[in-house]
Formats: sequence, C-alpha cells, structure tokens
Amino acid sequence: MIRKLSLLLTLTLVTACQAPSKPANLDQAVGASLVSSRELRAQLNEYMRDFTAEVQAAADEIIERAEETTVRKEAMRWKMEGVPACQLAVFKEDPAAALLDTWALAAQMTRYFESGRGSGYFGKWQGIAVETSKCLEAGVETLAQTLSDPDQAKAQVLSWVEEHPVHGSLLNRPTTAPMIASVFGDRSSSAMASIGNLDQRIAQVLERMDIYVESLPTQFRWQAEYIIEQQLVSQEERRQALTDVEEIAEGMDRVAILADDMPRLIEAEREEIRRLIKAERKEVEAILDRQRDRVTETIDRQRELTFSSITAEREEILSALEAERAAILAMVEKERKILLQAVTEEREALLAAVDAQRVATLTEGEAIVARSIAESARHGRSLIRRVLVGGGVVGAGLIVLLGLAGFLLIRVAKERRLTESEE
Repeated sequence: MIRKLSLLLTLTLVTACQAPSKPANLDQAVGASLVSSRELRAQLNEYMRDFTAEVQAAADEIIERAEETTVRKEAMRWKMEGVPACQLAVFKEDPAAALLDTWALAAQMTRYFESGRGSGYFGKWQGIAVETSKCLEAGVETLAQTLSDPDQAKAQVLSWVEEHPVHGSLLNRPTTAPMIASVFGDRSSSAMASIGNLDQRIAQVLERMDIYVESLPTQFRWQAEYIIEQQLVSQEERRQALTDVEEIAEGMDRVAILADDMPRLIEAEREEIRRLIKAERKEVEAILDRQRDRVTETIDRQRELTFSSITAEREEILSALEAERAAILAMVEKERKILLQAVTEEREALLAAVDAQRVATLTEGEAIVARSIAESARHGRSLIRRVLVGGGVVGAGLIVLLGLAGFLLIRVAKERRLTESEE
C-alpha cells in the first residue's frame, strides 16, 4: 500500500512539474529576500512548529483553567482551526508568498481575538489568546526582516488585513491569494526548467509529509476531544472516550513510524524517474539534432535558390542599366553636337560683330587722329608766330639793355681813371 502511495505521489509530482508555474519571488511588491528560498522555507517551517506549540499551549491553558463548556469548546476550535490555517499559509509554493500569507494570518488572528468576532470567546482568559497572537505576530514580523524592504511589506500586509478581517473561522479566513496572484500574473515555465527543480520539490513534499504525519495524530485527538466536549457526556464517559482516543492516536503514531520508510521508496522511484527523464532527454536531443540538420539543409537549398535568383536578377538589372547608359550616352553626344554647333554659330556671329565694331572703331580713331593733327598744326603755326614776335621784342630789349650796360661800364671806367689821376 505504501509503495502504491509513493508511486502515486511521484507521478503527481512529475505532472505538477510540467504544469504552469508562477514567478519565483515577490521582489517588486515587498523587496527581494536577503536569504535563499530554501533557507526562508526552513525558517517558515520552524515558525509553523512554534506556532503550533504556542497555540496548543495557550488553548490547553484556557481549557484547563476555564469551567465554562463554551470557553473550552472555543479553545479547542482555536487549536483545530489555527494550526491547519498556518500550515496552509506556510505550505504555499513561493516562500515569499508563504511569508506574506503567514504574516497576514498572525495579524488577522490578533485582531480577531482583540477586537473582532472572537474577542469574547474566552471570557476572563481572553488575554491569553490575545498575548499569544501578538507574540506570534511579532515572531513572523521578525522573520520578515529578511526582506530588503520590511517596512514596505509590513505596510502592505497590515493595510490588507484591515480591509480583510476574519468574520468566520480562522480556517476559512480571507487569504492573500488574490493579492499575490495580482503581483505574480500569469507566466509559465518550461518543462525542462521544472524538472530541474524536481529534487527541491520532492524534498519539500517529503518535509510537508513529515509535518503532516507528525501533526495528524494530534489534530485527530483535538477533533475527538471537541466532539466529546460537544456531546456533554459525564466525566466517566469523557474519560473513557479520551482513553479510546489516546489508543487510536497511538495507533496512528505507529502508522507514522511505518511511513518513515516512504522516503526510501520515493528515493528509489525518483532515481527511476531520473533515468527515464535522462533517456527521454537524449531522445529529444536526437530528434532536435535531426530536425536541425533538416532545417540546415532546407536553409542551404533556399539560400542557393535565393543566390541564383539574385544573380539572374542582377544580370538582368546590369543589362538594363548598360542599355540605359548607352542610350543616355548617345543622347548626350547628340545634344553635345547640337550645343557645339550652336556655340560655334554664336561664336562666329560674335566675332563678326566684334570685327565690324573694331573696324568702325579704327576708322573713327583715324579720323580723330587726323583732326587732332590738323588742329595741332594750326595751333603750332600760331604759336610759332607768337614765339617769333615775342622773341624779336625780347631781342630788341636785350640789345637796348646791353647798350645801356656798356655805356654805364664805360662811364664808370672813365670816372675811376679821373679819380686816380687826381690823386
């Protein structure tokens, strides 16, 4: 029977590995964890054991002290509902999501017993439940210090708790699943990536099974005590019923001992699954290699056809371009000849016009020179005449002056000689 159960569990794990999974953390919502997922999971499992022990001790203290049947029944319900609720929160797939939901449970339980529907369940022993809940809330808050931004996480969790108080039982409380789903979104991981986490998943399931096997007799005992308390039987009947419950619980403990052999069976099945997965992976790799070769061959053929088509089109384009170039060159040559002829005609016409203008200019220049020479000759004769007349007058004047000068010199000489003779 145990072997069949282990086979069923192993197949379920493999199927779960291939199912869509969600992102591995809530970094964007509450900050990245400063510890690894495995370490955070171990801390949460340890917290769950503390939670179970604290709630059981507080509830048993209330049961032992209280005389009212209703108070004892509510204390039993607290154990029966609180511990499974904590297990559901801690056993969430993502450790950060489990931490948030466990924190929300502890905060909800504190407000439930302090000011909510459960604030009057335990009468004068109500403080025991409130203080225990606060202590558990402080414990999970300490555990949340492993987040890089615990203040932000605390604000989000407490805000969510204020909007979602517990109105019924703790086991049916509002959970943070919608908030976590809105942060996670819908993403899927590949089968190979999930298979890579198979060892970790199997280890988590084994750990959960250990916890379930460990807590199952205790929860059965709580259920039986609650049923007995509800029946309002006599003390002797209650004692006998509790004795029967203890015997059944001991039997369940023996079953739990037998279940200790399950990890060995699961390990053997896990090795077989590893072998099968390894063989399947080799087959998949071979198929992928064949498909890759076929794709490569197809691509090579397509590339050759593409190159041939491109070469043919290139040759056609070059031929067309060569024909266009020849036509353009012929047209340009024709236009060039027409342009040269036109330029030659324009040049000849311009040279003729320039030559005619030059002849006219030379003729006009010669006429101007002739007129200038004639005018110069006329003015020259008049000037010569004037020079001759002026020269005669000047010559006559000079002669007169020379005569006067000679006369004066002679007179001065005579006067000098007279003066010398007188002396």
